[in-house]
Amino acid sequence: MENKIIWVYGTLKRSKGNYSVMERAKGEYIGEDYIGFDKVWDCGFPQVKLSAESNKYLLVELFEVPEVGVEWPLDGLEGYNPNSPYNHYNRVKTTTFLWKEIEVYEIVSEPIDCSENYFSHIEWDNLFYNRK
Repeated sequence: MENKIIWVYGTLKRSKGNYSVMERAKGEYIGEDYIGFDKVWDCGFPQVKLSAESNKYLLVELFEVPEVGVEWPLDGLEGYNPNSPYNHYNRVKTTTFLWKEIEVYEIVSEPIDCSENYFSHIEWDNLFYNRK
């Protein structure tokens, strides 16, 4: 089985609430990068909609994870089943700001009644990079 590069931006980050799930998945931290996004929401947990054409970038942590660790427990935590049309997140391939091909959990549809200020509890300057 091959390893996958997975990026995280919320509770799976080091020192956050679900990092123990990343540890169970045998994820090895390999650095930080930025990913283009359209919107982020706070519905009690972070949710992001990607955009390759965006000039807004989200700071993410990259992990190298064995494929079996991605399938469980990460897919389980994110509510992703490759055979289901009812996923909350889909796992998709994309490219980071530094041009690394990675996989990410992207929200399937826009949440209803959620704030777009999900990151209000941390410093915005350390999270986003806005290209001029």
